[in-house]
Amino acid sequence: MPAPLYYMSCDQAHPLLYQLEDGRLQRMTQGTLAPFMAGYEYVLIENTLAQHLASLLLPDVIIRDAVIFDPQQGKELTTHKRLCIGAQFTAEQLADLDVPGERMLLMEGRYVFASSTLRQRLSAAPFSYLKFSEGLEEFVGSEIQWTSTGENTLTPEQLDKVRYHLEEVGFVVVLWRRWFGAASPTPLSFDDCAAFIEFLRTKPKIGDVVDVWPFPDDPATRLAGGKIPSKHGWVPIGGAY
Repeated sequence: MPAPLYYMSCDQAHPLLYQLEDGRLQRMTQGTLAPFMAGYEYVLIENTLAQHLASLLLPDVIIRDAVIFDPQQGKELTTHKRLCIGAQFTAEQLADLDVPGERMLLMEGRYVFASSTLRQRLSAAPFSYLKFSEGLEEFVGSEIQWTSTGENTLTPEQLDKVRYHLEEVGFVVVLWRRWFGAASPTPLSFDDCAAFIEFLRTKPKIGDVVDVWPFPDDPATRLAGGKIPSKHGWVPIGGAY
């Protein structure tokens, strides 16, 4: 049986950060910077933890300089390093992963996981703010429940509704929500069916919600939507959207 992976987080809340085009991370909300901050496509750690992780020579982990910009004070802070994790996986793959040794992995572009042996080492180190929880219990409980009867974005009936509207009527407006709240809901619009299908193929992950509204018809009436299914056609019940 594979050893469990542990979700790694911080016991301190932190402000939301947004990556600028020049690579800096801009503070978007109020709050004190935490020693460990993970958001969509960024993981920041305070310099002391960065030095400790660098000494471990973890595979597929690179530590780079980071700049946090505070627009209210007009200051640039260099109190943290950027943790770049090459080994990534999806929530669906978690149960089948077998990760020996001291490893760090990234789930869904923002959730940091540690192998069992790395968790033991870090728990014994002087970083009391680090929290570890097994698997996905921090997100949706000890087990994820699935259903074959929930709303499925990729059924032929759903796709046909969107295709007909795009080809015969006009635009559609899309709201994309991540399963584990990896980012704020993303609004999109499409006027071409091929572009919409390409979006579904390349962007949303299993469990994400993709809802579609007609435009310029009645924007209050949803045209189609639901969750992105697993390879078996099942969708998760619930979720932190």
